[in-house]
Amino acid sequence: MTEWYIPITILPAIGLLLMSTTALANALSTELSTMIKEESMDFQDIIRLKISQLGLLNRALVGFYISSGIFALSGFVAGVFNSFAESVEWLISTLMLAGIVVVLVSLIVLIVYSIRAVQIKKTHFQRRLEEGN
Repeated sequence: MTEWYIPITILPAIGLLLMSTTALANALSTELSTMIKEESMDFQDIIRLKISQLGLLNRALVGFYISSGIFALSGFVAGVFNSFAESVEWLISTLMLAGIVVVLVSLIVLIVYSIRAVQIKKTHFQRRLEEGN
């Protein structure tokens, strides 16, 4: 596992996760701004839920940034200390495992976000229908 390029090849995938999560956060921020400006006071609980969702996205982003740093550090350590492979093998393996764990936790946060987002949208749309009747 002392190959320096293994953790580095994972970075583009994390970059894609970062980009898509950032796009979700930006879209949610825009939606929140619009709701705060235009919605009546009846939708304050929906706005609070959406702000909570924004917090989940921010946690996922932080996790992806941390995992990127860990994977980059792991690749650096493996590349620089290649001649001392036996003595730093445990460090490289530990860094790789830590990076993978952080990515998995961030993905779980995104799964929770997705489930809650659907529930919030459903509640919001039902209220709008009731309000229209």
